[in-house]
Amino acid sequence: VINRVSDYVPRYVVGKLGTNKVNFFRDMDELRMVSTVFIGFGIVDDHRGDHGDVLARTQTLFTHCTEILAKYDGMLRQFVLDDKGCVLIACFGVHGHTHVDDASRAVGFAQDVQNSVHYTKTQIGVTSGRLFCGCVGSTIRREFAVVGDSCNMAARLMAIANSGIRVDESTYMHTNDVFDFEDG
Repeated sequence: VINRVSDYVPRYVVGKLGTNKVNFFRDMDELRMVSTVFIGFGIVDDHRGDHGDVLARTQTLFTHCTEILAKYDGMLRQFVLDDKGCVLIACFGVHGHTHVDDASRAVGFAQDVQNSVHYTKTQIGVTSGRLFCGCVGSTIRREFAVVGDSCNMAARLMAIANSGIRVDESTYMHTNDVFDFEDG
């Protein structure tokens, strides 16, 4: 079973699968410095009723973004397509994806997506801060989550990005020697 799910579960969680601990996954809970990227895509459904085309465009977008994410060694937290649109959430700094330059990796990922996904509008928010990283849910259904104010702020910055990238002050302070930013 572990081999079948390993492509769909964060690396750190895969390492914990199959353990017989009473506190199943509770030892994974921690506070970490994480850079979070929220990307909203302005595609996907043009409401013409051709759901096969929507699925194909979404799959192309997903594949393209995950290839870019792998280059920066970030973790795909979520990719959602619903009635509100399509959103990708990526994290840098969670266990198994930690580097001294996580904020730079997050901004680099955001720029690469914005520069290479020409077939749809992108709105991107990037933040860096201390977040809870761990399992949430019951013993029947759990998921690995990244939760906190910084994560919420990334979603808000995405919402006001208007076809651009917005970063918080912490990300700016960690990356302004690597990237050029405009006021705004």
